[in-house]
Amino acid sequence: MPSLPGPATDVPVTPAVTPAPDPTVPATPAPTPATTPATTPATTPATTPANTDADRQSVTVENSFLEYGFFAGVTPREPTDEELAGLYEETNRFFTEVFEAEYGDDFVGFEAADNVATFLGVNAEYPVNIDFNAVATFAEGVAPLPTRDEIFTVMQNSDLNDYIQSFVWEADPPMSGLFYDTQRVRYDARISSTGGRKK
Repeated sequence: MPSLPGPATDVPVTPAVTPAPDPTVPATPAPTPATTPATTPATTPATTPANTDADRQSVTVENSFLEYGFFAGVTPREPTDEELAGLYEETNRFFTEVFEAEYGDDFVGFEAADNVATFLGVNAEYPVNIDFNAVATFAEGVAPLPTRDEIFTVMQNSDLNDYIQSFVWEADPPMSGLFYDTQRVRYDARISSTGGRKK
């Protein structure tokens, strides 16, 4: 009796069929179906996403940095983790739009990776500095792939006034964080003379 209510709740059709073959073949059906489905689905989904990611191509501008200056009357300070998280999110959003406009469907995504924030002091022209690696990702088969110099140039020519007004000022926490008082921003990268092309 304790065996019947359990299967009856899960699968109403099973209890009628199970009791007859149960004593006859308990060991045979268990290993056969368990082995077959476990092996088949494990291989298929693992292969598909791996290939998709591998097919994408990335170009990285290492040692990029953004510097932030603030309005007169604002006392610069070290930004909080929340303020930096909001800034990083808006920075990724801004450059994603920049590259989408430049490369269209060939472009897949942008990430400012390995962010490191530095507070340079209240008297610095740009008190807050963010170092990062700029990673632009493109779809499979894009050829020729943009060079590192070209990615750098697109970023350097981007409209940083739009970045400030439409992105930095919108960063969390809304209308209250340090970056809401940003007046000027400068982008650059420390690119070596021999490392300007992706090979």
